[in-house]
Amino acid sequence: MAAKTKLVKIGLKNFKYMVLDGTNVIKKIPGLVSAKFDVAMETQTFSADDGTFLTLDGGIGETTLDIELADISSEDAVNLLGIKLEDGIEKYGNNISPPEVAVSFDATLSNKKFIHFGLLRGTFSIPSFDLGTMEEGKPNPQTDTIQGKFMPRDEDGYTFFKGRDDNQGFTLIDFQKQVFGQNATEEDDSSNVVHVTSISLSKNTSTLNAGDSETLIATVLPLNATDKSGTWSSTDDDVVTVDQSGEVTAPVTADGLATVTFTTTDGAKTASCDYTVTL
Repeated sequence: MAAKTKLVKIGLKNFKYMVLDGTNVIKKIPGLVSAKFDVAMETQTFSADDGTFLTLDGGIGETTLDIELADISSEDAVNLLGIKLEDGIEKYGNNISPPEVAVSFDATLSNKKFIHFGLLRGTFSIPSFDLGTMEEGKPNPQTDTIQGKFMPRDEDGYTFFKGRDDNQGFTLIDFQKQVFGQNATEEDDSSNVVHVTSISLSKNTSTLNAGDSETLIATVLPLNATDKSGTWSSTDDDVVTVDQSGEVTAPVTADGLATVTFTTTDGAKTASCDYTVTL
């Protein structure tokens, strides 16, 4: 058995949310500082014979998520918390009704791949504010923290999903669809977004012997494109497989031809490499 790669989580980014009101628009809040969620298991103890006879498990109950952000804009406060915004003033009162939302965020691993978290149905409470004075002209950054309570989704009973880039078969596009829904689309702020115009790979054709592997490199243009992410796929996993870092492997199962393709998340631009595998 091959030794497992030693990995550690080294970062956090990409906090996104979508209000579950049928608009199907995923919004992103920049400045994710920390995320912590606690999962509660529902259990019931059944007593008999003058003692504990059986402990019954009821699955995952309420899940609590604490999100710390550099700042929550007024627009996001309206969407996430259900507050009123009038004349540029955020108004908090006893008539607040937070909407149900789905959220996601990514943890960065030491190998530069990601673990993706998605919480499927919950509401957030009013944020706590931790403010302080600036001492001797030295900046003293403060953050906003909001807490959400998430419960199982009605249609399938799931509370949260966790996906890894290094899992065989994982694609970010499919993960987002399962978290936010098939018709969900990310908000397009045309004043800030630089869209992908083209994509190329380090090779167009290649030959591998069974058991060999190599890594393809995808170059997304322009170089300052806002979203350079995408998914790798193979037309025949029996001939070659590809993981989400672009590593192509020819299993010792079959020879033949297969095509490996990288598809960008933004604009669905594609580039391919044709493989010939010999046993």
